[in-house]
Amino acid sequence: MIELLEVKKSCNAALKVAFPDFKIYGTDVREGLKLPSFYTEIVPYTLNYESLNLVRQTCGYKITLLEKTPNEELELSVFEKIRKAFHLKVRIKDKLVTVESVEFDYIGAENNIFQITVRFQWFDSIAVEKKEETVKELIVRGVENE
Repeated sequence: MIELLEVKKSCNAALKVAFPDFKIYGTDVREGLKLPSFYTEIVPYTLNYESLNLVRQTCGYKITLLEKTPNEELELSVFEKIRKAFHLKVRIKDKLVTVESVEFDYIGAENNIFQITVRFQWFDSIAVEKKEETVKELIVRGVENE
């Protein structure tokens, strides 16, 4: 099963390939940020049990662009590069995960902080492998005709 930490690691790796000169910070960093840079976080949306053996998960990968002063040209070029980097699928562990959408918004008290959200959906098997003993001998008896 794909865990959210693996989603974040894979997304951060894809972001680093697209923007090798930008630092990527997480929720544990509060000060001393080098600008421009990215602040990333995972937002879990749903975990639906589709059956006894199957679960559907959705989550968002939020990328906040940290910059000295808002720059729309930079923001839109960052958005296009991220859209191309994530495109339709992202490899997480040994699985290709579907990208549902790539969107942006402005957040903050003055609505001047640029934030991109990449939304994912995937299915995972949650079947528990049973350690049953296998049959060693099978005796078949037929019915005799009279």
